[in-house]
Amino acid sequence: MDFARIVALVVTHSDLNSLVNSGVDLDYDNLAPVITLLHNTGHLHFTNRINYSVSGLPMPLKIKRALPSIPIYSTPTTCYNQFPCTETSRIKRVVKLVADYPYVSSMQVGLLGDDDLLSIEIASYTPFEVTVVEKDERVIDSINKYKHAKGLNIEIIEGDLSDDLNIDAIFDTFITDPPYTFYGVLWFIFNGLNLLQTKDRVYLIANQMMLGNRVMSSLFRSLGIAGLFPVEITPAFSQYPLPNHYRESLDWKSALVNMGGAPTRRMMSSTSTLFVMQSRFSDAKLLKPFIEQHHDIFTRYVVWSDGEK
Repeated sequence: MDFARIVALVVTHSDLNSLVNSGVDLDYDNLAPVITLLHNTGHLHFTNRINYSVSGLPMPLKIKRALPSIPIYSTPTTCYNQFPCTETSRIKRVVKLVADYPYVSSMQVGLLGDDDLLSIEIASYTPFEVTVVEKDERVIDSINKYKHAKGLNIEIIEGDLSDDLNIDAIFDTFITDPPYTFYGVLWFIFNGLNLLQTKDRVYLIANQMMLGNRVMSSLFRSLGIAGLFPVEITPAFSQYPLPNHYRESLDWKSALVNMGGAPTRRMMSSTSTLFVMQSRFSDAKLLKPFIEQHHDIFTRYVVWSDGEK
């Protein structure tokens, strides 16, 4: 896939400097063989020093004028740490997925938990097949409602991600926005890795401040032992409205009024970071010692104290 990603960058630029500065870590030791191959096969021609043109190669798949297919899931529950993201955040995830797999016309995408209803967007705007692993029957019912109404290709596995799923590997990649707890993140990723049939990259979405520095340090130490490491980190990638029926919403609105402010109809709660993780050398069983005695993954996160900043 790295070759395809570089080709997609070459096709969408027209000079070497803008190509190298495209926001992806490139160097000429890796870029030169691709440029040379495209030139020798007649697809790339230099027009003026470092400027070039490309012919005979398809443009990578892009999401054009995508609009949210559905509203935000309206009845999340704190017992599963559910915080559905905004419609715009859902579309950003789809755009990122397509950008990372520019010439892929068929792929199995796994979603570990889907209170964000991301499966609807992926199935609506991409050629990828989607499988959702979800515990909450209300979320499953919501997905099925839109799946049948729109005729979408979505498979749903009802499963508890706080335990071994014992399902055959079916994913080429997965996306998860897990409970923001140490064991929540590790259990979701453990099951995701066990379901990978192709190892390339996977997507973790998490709020670093909610987890706290100590937990983040322990998490990435554990993930590193299992062969996972981040290749991209994008802060504030997803945004989350504050559900009106949550205690936090009532407390915050009351405090806001006491300070002379005024709550709006749709108050934002938080953001989260996207971690694109390299999974080629991952081994799920190396995570098992960290989690096998801990299945309470939905324990409510706590705000860090001054000593944890």
